[in-house]
Amino acid sequence: MAYASEGVEEVVMAIRSVYPDADPTEEELFGLSLSDFPFPVSPDIRGRQFRAHLPDNPWNNGEKGILCLTQQFNTRAALFNLVSTCSIHRDSGHPDDTCGAVGGACGAGRASDPVVCSLSQQARRGGLAVSFPDPPGIAISKLEGVWKMDGNPIDINDDSDGTNAPWQISRGGRRASLRDVGRLLLDNEPISTGSQVARVLEVVADVVAAQEKHLPVWARTGSEEMGLRS
Repeated sequence: MAYASEGVEEVVMAIRSVYPDADPTEEELFGLSLSDFPFPVSPDIRGRQFRAHLPDNPWNNGEKGILCLTQQFNTRAALFNLVSTCSIHRDSGHPDDTCGAVGGACGAGRASDPVVCSLSQQARRGGLAVSFPDPPGIAISKLEGVWKMDGNPIDINDDSDGTNAPWQISRGGRRASLRDVGRLLLDNEPISTGSQVARVLEVVADVVAAQEKHLPVWARTGSEEMGLRS
């Protein structure tokens, strides 16, 4: 977003620092040509538009590259949509079948969605209301896969070495860094793209559940309109 706020050429040069032959267009970066905006484009608007378009930016979503690791999955919006849809009480079927019954809200082919969906439905059938702690969010948990450093097997998630560990998670799971990439092998392959790491990255989200009788009246099932009015 900072590069985009500076200007289009700054974004292009940043992309070329990673992909030297890249020739991104304004439509790819922003979703439309900046000359098509119905009002003058300030640095703030340009930066916000760049950020909003990242899930569909081919230089970020994996089509041509992965730059910001910002995409349509593992977002707070997707998490809210998944849990809210899967926690609607269903009288038939097994909770494990819920993912296949809620359409695009749950990705049946993903490792996380069906589990979260099933647990949300189980909680609802048990008379529990499901929500998120404040503030809600998705946190980086760990890396899967078999890792080696200088040819020797290592536990990539062991950060007992502190600042010397190649994989470090910080800011409460909101940020992580992988260092010494040239010395690392993932599943016996050298790391050449961010997508290799993204495929083995595990994230988590905290969910809270409580019996409805312990909730304020406006938060209970059937009082949705009261919540909107308040």
